[in-house]
Amino acid sequence: MIVSSAKDYFDPSSSFVLALLFGASMAVCLAFPRLLCVLPLLVTLGAAGFFYAKNQFKPVMDAHVLALIGLAMAIAGISCLWSPEPAYSLSKVLKTAPLLLAGYGMVVLCARVRLTSDQARFYFRFLLAIFIFCCLFFFVEYRWHHPILRYIIVDVSGGTVPHSIENEFLLNRGAVFLSLFAYPLFAFSQMIATTKAQKYQVAFIIGAGLFLALFWAQSQSAQIATVVMTIMLLFPAARKTARRVFMGVLLCGIIVAPLIPPALQSVLQSHYGSPDDENFIQSASIPERLEVWNFVAENIAKKPILGHGVEATRFLKSDHIMPEFGTNTVIHPHNAILQVWLEMGVLGVMLALLFVILMFRRMGASDPREQKDYLALFAGIFCVLCIGYGLWQAWLLGMMFTTTAFMAMVASIRKGLSPHH
Repeated sequence: MIVSSAKDYFDPSSSFVLALLFGASMAVCLAFPRLLCVLPLLVTLGAAGFFYAKNQFKPVMDAHVLALIGLAMAIAGISCLWSPEPAYSLSKVLKTAPLLLAGYGMVVLCARVRLTSDQARFYFRFLLAIFIFCCLFFFVEYRWHHPILRYIIVDVSGGTVPHSIENEFLLNRGAVFLSLFAYPLFAFSQMIATTKAQKYQVAFIIGAGLFLALFWAQSQSAQIATVVMTIMLLFPAARKTARRVFMGVLLCGIIVAPLIPPALQSVLQSHYGSPDDENFIQSASIPERLEVWNFVAENIAKKPILGHGVEATRFLKSDHIMPEFGTNTVIHPHNAILQVWLEMGVLGVMLALLFVILMFRRMGASDPREQKDYLALFAGIFCVLCIGYGLWQAWLLGMMFTTTAFMAMVASIRKGLSPHH
């Protein structure tokens, strides 16, 4: 639990201002997801300053979480000593540390929001309208090859069509954020709706909007995260044994992660087909991913204890050109677990294991509805981390904290409206 007593919550009028500004900021970031790298800092400094000036409020943060952040930055900083480019690695660590602290601060602040029933209904309609508009925008852009963006860039601005539009991946970051944004919004809808019919109707609207937005998307990360979060609705998260089994599988997966890519590659390689084929394996970029993961696993085996240092992936080179990927190097592993193994070795992996254990312990202390919601959102984020982007990308870290803060805000509003609180 993030908040310990009723006196720690903000009053409804102040909460409403914070919620609206936070919602508007998320709307901007859905269109410009790279701004997620600064959103936690802006929200934390702005909201903390406002509430301190108003009533001398000081956010209280969990000492265990702060200790984990400190340990992560310490291990990452020490690993810079043997990184191929120590100065570059250290600059990345120094830029990431404030983002982690601000991100956690944003979660703490959003977990203190309390709204009246009228405010909550208005806020939900506000967020639902943003979501529907974004879904329609993504549908039009993906289905008809970015007509709106092409018009803005070429016809209005007089520029040329960028490579990211020609290859249909310009909106992928936004699509990932949209998919993760959808689950807290769904949880919010089930709290606001008063009848089963209303719950089903709103759930259908959110599901249909997300289907339209992502069906033609080129972001497999967003699509897979959406499927996994939907499946997690059926998971018995309120049962302690089920959560322990889930955690155990996750911990084992983290420990044996470097052994998985070679095994997967040997199994799937015979099914690749030609790069020009339209089969799922080729269209989902599975050969490229497995080739990169196998390259990373080979380098993990060279320095499994200490790792190669933060952001070392971009400086490591293969002895040959990777046939699927087309180069002898990669910018990042496209898998956060493998990246921790590669860059920070066993110490980094032990810290990742501690984080997972702490998260599940905190989850176990919350009420059953929160357990299901947080676990589903975590599963979606974990999917994105394991198949999509680099761990040190600031927008990605900002997205993780933003969606978690949104979920914390929804949970806090639910408690405030519940007759049992």
